[in-house]
Amino acid sequence: MTNQLTIPAPKNRWLPLVLITLLTIVIFIISIISLLSGWQTIFQNLFYFPIILACVYYVKRGFIFSVLLACGYFFLMAIFSQDFVVLEGAFIRVLIFILVAGVITYLSIVRIRAENALKESEEFNRGLVENMPNLVLVYDHDRKIRYVNPTATTILGYSNEEMVGTDIITYVVPHQHAEIAAAIEERFSSGRGESLEVEFITKAGLHLTVISKGAPLHFRNQPAVLILLADISERKRAEEALRQANKKLNLLSSITRHDINNQLTVLMGFLTLLKKKQPDTTHNEYFQKISTAAQRIAVMIQFTSEYEKIGVSTPVWQDVRTVLNTAAKDAPLGQVVVKNDLPAETEVFADPLVVKVFYNLMDNAVRYGGKITTIRFSVEEAGDDRLIVCEDDGDGVIAGEKEKIFERGFGKNTGLGLALSREILAITGITIRETGEPGKGARFEMVVPKGSWRKNPDTDNRQGEKI
Repeated sequence: MTNQLTIPAPKNRWLPLVLITLLTIVIFIISIISLLSGWQTIFQNLFYFPIILACVYYVKRGFIFSVLLACGYFFLMAIFSQDFVVLEGAFIRVLIFILVAGVITYLSIVRIRAENALKESEEFNRGLVENMPNLVLVYDHDRKIRYVNPTATTILGYSNEEMVGTDIITYVVPHQHAEIAAAIEERFSSGRGESLEVEFITKAGLHLTVISKGAPLHFRNQPAVLILLADISERKRAEEALRQANKKLNLLSSITRHDINNQLTVLMGFLTLLKKKQPDTTHNEYFQKISTAAQRIAVMIQFTSEYEKIGVSTPVWQDVRTVLNTAAKDAPLGQVVVKNDLPAETEVFADPLVVKVFYNLMDNAVRYGGKITTIRFSVEEAGDDRLIVCEDDGDGVIAGEKEKIFERGFGKNTGLGLALSREILAITGITIRETGEPGKGARFEMVVPKGSWRKNPDTDNRQGEKI
């Protein structure tokens, strides 16, 4: 935007000029006739008309014209009158003429600058909208399209003339008509609305999936809504192709695991028969090694079954208090008490399998906690991060094993729980570590980074509940 003043020409550029000229001539004729008739006071107010018109329509040149007109008035008075009092009054009138012209010129300049700024802004916005790679539509309360940008006409295949004035619903797949109609009504009634995934139909009959975001505005002095449509058709096709590929891979993995387990069952059965037929104890060591290897293969197969579920579903915001309550209902706690001190308003952004993390922590504590009686979950601040803490009053973890317990295969059983837990949490950047003091109980800290936790004030704020 430039500081240079651009003065637009009048719509009918000759009409104001002709009118100002005629008024000036008529006013001077009337003034001369009045002065010739012996009147010392003429109709000075008539001079304001050409001054106002000139300063409004021609601004700077109009001001110069007004100064010249005021001087002409003074000279006219000086020619016909030698009275000092009359000339003094005429001079004051000249100053008033110039002052009025100056004020009107200033106001005209302010008005023109405002109009120029508005015009430049409109041209910038129009150019921005018309050259956007996204589809842009403007529709009114009756759902009639008022504007459509070139990108939309090109992608949808309709001309501007075909779309403007038509109902926007007609371009949407039939099963979404009611949903879109309700969303449009909501946008006009409340001035807001959620983003929607809408499926459009092009003129060629192709289906186009877009994300629609609407904002209220006034278009040509009438309430309207601008919808910004982001084409996600390619993304949806890629997601569907990936989903199908994962489905096939999971099916293949499931079949493969099933077949391997069947063969392991056969192997273990023949191994048992062979052991019975060969009672020689010198072979027991070999039998035991073969059995151990087969069991490890079974554990590996179980790990792949559990691991392939991680990351399949999209991470979501979850109330950690509710997640813990759900996990505790299924955990083999026995006489161990779980104290849930997680505030109800705390949510984490995590894989839906995070419930398995809480389950694994409780299961691990019961299995290896020794004299354990209580498991407590709580939240602590750590700068911008949050710590979800699981601590118990059991035997704890010895210093040399604090990191090994997260390795696959470590432990007295399968050693899968904590390894899987770390993988599940890592999907959304959450880390887990053991910081307890041996002999005084285990303490697991899940570090939730800023952006992956939030507070939801609508949830129940109950604390200290025992399960």
